[in-house]
Amino acid sequence: MRMSRYILKRLLWMIPVLLGVVTITFILNQMMPGDPARQLVGETATEEVYQAMREELGLNKPLLEQYGDYLWGLVSRGDLGTSYVTKQPVLDEILARMPTTMILAGLSVVFSVTLGVILGVLAATWQNSIIDYFSTFLSLIGVSMPNFWQGLMNIIIFAIALGWFPVSGFYGPRYWVLPVLTIGTSSMATITRTTRSSMLEVIRTDYIRTARAKGQTEFKVIVGHALKNALIPIITVAGLQFGGLLGGAVLTESVFAIPGVGKFMLDAISQRNYPVIMGGVLLLAAIYSVVNLVVDVIYSYADPRIKSQYQVRRRAVKGGVQ
Repeated sequence: MRMSRYILKRLLWMIPVLLGVVTITFILNQMMPGDPARQLVGETATEEVYQAMREELGLNKPLLEQYGDYLWGLVSRGDLGTSYVTKQPVLDEILARMPTTMILAGLSVVFSVTLGVILGVLAATWQNSIIDYFSTFLSLIGVSMPNFWQGLMNIIIFAIALGWFPVSGFYGPRYWVLPVLTIGTSSMATITRTTRSSMLEVIRTDYIRTARAKGQTEFKVIVGHALKNALIPIITVAGLQFGGLLGGAVLTESVFAIPGVGKFMLDAISQRNYPVIMGGVLLLAAIYSVVNLVVDVIYSYADPRIKSQYQVRRRAVKGGVQ
């Protein structure tokens, strides 16, 4: 019951967060140079055609009225607006592209977490060895390289020069390798560093020395005891990195011409397609908030101490009622 109340409370807190996201995005759209109506009708269109387009898009209304209409449609009907360019509902346009972005982000999370945890554990287990130096070197490179630059280098080296992978698209496993490598490298570096520091703290504790003194194998000591107790900061970073990967997908999808939400939003920015920009940012913010909630729930299963706190509080509440 306590956990259910906590989840409900977190879901309610998402409402003001998403409201803030909508408000900030709306303000930034209005500050953006350019006029959507003029871009749609062209520079040579007459004033009558231009004003008719502004009226059709609702841009001739006061800003507060535009903001209120958008919020009312969002709350009452779940309507994210209509695309200025395609005249299709923004929600349908985004949902059609969301699976591609989620596959890209999901594969990148699997890549970064798997490789990051392995490198971090090896670096902590053999501290100050060649393995430790190598993982630290990779982490520094991964953190230092911008996604768009790495994507271009991957295309030049692995697609054009070597011909191992396709240059663009997202139509199968061979198309996934370079985008996943591009977007997952920086996250892998962060997870590696977090895993290493967390493992170094754990393997120096008394219960690890006790486990070794009992004659347990080194693999069981490291994986069964040390890694299990070092998971909390790793889970936190992995959850945060997933949100970062969704944001990084915007540039990566543009570099590799992947038909996902990120490229869709970048095209919308160049077209001054305000509803698409607001809808895309809102959905990505909602996904990021849900991921953070899921990470907090996972804590209780990764660390029995957290789960026991909820059980103790629940028994205390029942005892007080009785």
